Amino acid sequence: TVLMAQVEGKKPDLDKASLVYKLLRSKMTRGASPNRSTYTILVRAFAAHLRPNDAEVFLTHMRADGFVPDVDLYTATVTSYEKTKQPMKALRLMEAMRADGYDFYEIKVLDKALKEAIKLVNVVGQGLSSGSNEDWEEDGDDNNEGDFDVDMLSGGKI
Repeated sequence: TVLMAQVEGKKPDLDKASLVYKLLRSKMTRGASPNRSTYTILVRAFAAHLRPNDAEVFLTHMRADGFVPDVDLYTATVTSYEKTKQPMKALRLMEAMRADGYDFYEIKVLDKALKEAIKLVNVVGQGLSSGSNEDWEEDGDDNNEGDFDVDMLSGGKI
């Protein structure tokens, strides 16, 4: 499909993949709309390319469209947050999984991610207690409500 062509290969173009998504959501494409596969492709691609905020945007849209994300999509996004050193966002997403009936303590990969995130938070906390409170905010975004806008993806070209 067009979407797969944008996210696979040597030079994936995630911004074009986002445009394909926007086209699917537009009124111009009658009879076509994002489905479970659309969201799965997008979440996996953004998480794999270390854009977890964008992956989470698509998780949120997926849920809003009535599709419950599979645990592997959550795992990919949490892992991407962990790799990009955003433990608080990883923890927040792991807590949000409960709304879909998942318990991350029972999922070994996520339980490990939680433990790693807690270790990282402790290290950051120790740095703060020693007087250095620079960079405590991960990215200045305090938007924890999940009201993401696909137009605000970190690629910024949309």
